[in-house]
Amino acid sequence: MLLHFSVSYDPPPPPTRLLGKATIALRNVVHASPGTPLDYELGLLDAADSPTVGTLKLVVSYTPPAGAKTGGGGGMGAMAARTAGATSTLADGISPMPDGGGEGMPGMPQQRNRDRLSNVKTSFQVRVRVVEGRQLLGSNMCPVSRVTLNGQTRQTRVHKGTNAPWFDEIFFFQAEILPSELFEKFLEFKCEVGMAYDQAEHAILNRWLVLADPAEATSTVQGYLKVSVVVLGPGDMCPDMSAQHNTQDDVEANLLWSAGVYLQPATFVLSVYCAQNLPQMDAGTMQTLKEVLGVGTPCKELVDPYLVASYAGREVQTKILYTNENPEFRQNLHIGFLFPSMCNVIKIVIKDWDRVGEDDVIGTATIPISAISAPGVDGYLPTFGPSWVNVYGTRRERELLEGDASKKMNKGEDEGCAYRGRVLLALHTNVGTYPPAPTTAIDNNDFNKVRRFRGTRKFVVLCHLSAVWLLESAEKPVEVEVSLGNFGNKLENKMLPSPSSTHPANPVFDGCK
Repeated sequence: MLLHFSVSYDPPPPPTRLLGKATIALRNVVHASPGTPLDYELGLLDAADSPTVGTLKLVVSYTPPAGAKTGGGGGMGAMAARTAGATSTLADGISPMPDGGGEGMPGMPQQRNRDRLSNVKTSFQVRVRVVEGRQLLGSNMCPVSRVTLNGQTRQTRVHKGTNAPWFDEIFFFQAEILPSELFEKFLEFKCEVGMAYDQAEHAILNRWLVLADPAEATSTVQGYLKVSVVVLGPGDMCPDMSAQHNTQDDVEANLLWSAGVYLQPATFVLSVYCAQNLPQMDAGTMQTLKEVLGVGTPCKELVDPYLVASYAGREVQTKILYTNENPEFRQNLHIGFLFPSMCNVIKIVIKDWDRVGEDDVIGTATIPISAISAPGVDGYLPTFGPSWVNVYGTRRERELLEGDASKKMNKGEDEGCAYRGRVLLALHTNVGTYPPAPTTAIDNNDFNKVRRFRGTRKFVVLCHLSAVWLLESAEKPVEVEVSLGNFGNKLENKMLPSPSSTHPANPVFDGCK
């Protein structure tokens, strides 16, 4: 059985707002010696069962009724339970759950990094890097960020006309103070300095802060701010605090928010109808030999595709359709997340299933959330399609040994240089609940409604090429090819021939180096 606790704020005008909740297992209390007080320090969870920075300290004891048998808990279990309160969760570190498990079971005490320092005046340097802000509420904004510590305030540059500023500024705070005093002081966003010191390398690196207005009773999310905080004592080395434009940090495990701030559960429903024009991914050596000898069955499509959609660190994939270059997936992918989210990109990756080794990436596409939604009272939730989304990567010609450059283009790490197919997608958003299942089937009636998007018409594209400059020296003649999708690609053998390339010509040296 579990004992549940909730901490709420009851302002004069209702309704009551939940600040946090926690649970402990009663078996730990019953098995202790009768009347023994057990100290707990529990990390509080919000309404969505996500960790907050708040903690709840309490003392629990159990007195059995007269004549009842006790659990005989005078041994090691009771001693561990009594001392469990020496370590907190989010106040002493940023672990998502208490040390004893998800039910609030007490664990053995751990020594914090700050406890190893002698309590004498010591020189400390606190470095705070303000990286970027996202999803800031408002229009015609000129955002600026201020950091305050120990009476010292630093301010970033003012960015005009944006709700997604890129600051990338670092501030230094010097202090010669008792460690016990410094670690109890608050940074203005607010957290104990000791919380950063207790982390690995004494640093909080590239974490997203959930911004809220303390004057509002509902604690509506006002945006996100990405920061890094490092606390350096004598002899400490500073870790890498460099900031980059990448999506690896845009995961919900990187969020930090205070008690009382509520993020709503939400779901992206991504309808994946079908894909077309996927390239061959398997070598097919034996199939080619059979064609030469004139034996065997007709050539199959040497690709086993499936689609992976990811957002804010969550990932869902479709079923695998074997030997099919034009697959019909007919599936809805449900991606749960916390709304509003700091992540601004839905990543679409089409992969080829491989019986041996790692699955190959066919191509990658991204859907920016800011392009399919609008903030404010007159705005709308992310909505998209049905529409075709092209995926790009390396050249379509099959390489037996794929190089690093080709892999990076297929994964979307570098800009793709060739068309690798397209997929028909639609997206809508539901706010208020998490998805009951990761995937569901698309109804036949809904699938038939999008057949009109799969129709094609014939067009003629005229392109005039006059000259090409700044070419590197070439040992062989050079030709220029103009293609639109697979049309115009003379190496594509799955369509009617439509070559559109210039005649081979040797580059002419113009006398310039």
